[in-house]
Amino acid sequence: MKLLLDKMDSAYLHGENYTPYDAQFHSVIAKCTGNDVIMRLLPTIHESIQAGYHHTQRVEGSYQRASQCHLEMYRAIMERDSERARQAAQRHMMQTMHDSCVEVPGVLIR
Repeated sequence: MKLLLDKMDSAYLHGENYTPYDAQFHSVIAKCTGNDVIMRLLPTIHESIQAGYHHTQRVEGSYQRASQCHLEMYRAIMERDSERARQAAQRHMMQTMHDSCVEVPGVLIR
């Protein structure tokens, strides 16, 4: 997972397409859950992520916020802290929706 995060950051910093590494990272996380439903939803999740890139790629700081959440998820998973991983994933989804200008009623983005 860390290698994917590093490749993602390197591609982003060089102005290259980092989205394949992002999709792979999300796939690895889905596998870590051991949840068959999540695995079956993965193609839909990837579609949603792909659509989100079009909305967030020009939002200042969006990549950095996503990268920070990815790192938090990675660390939590490596430390086997499922609650912290869940919180980081939720923060990532909410922040991405905020950056995409999707209304998130009743949710405070920190």
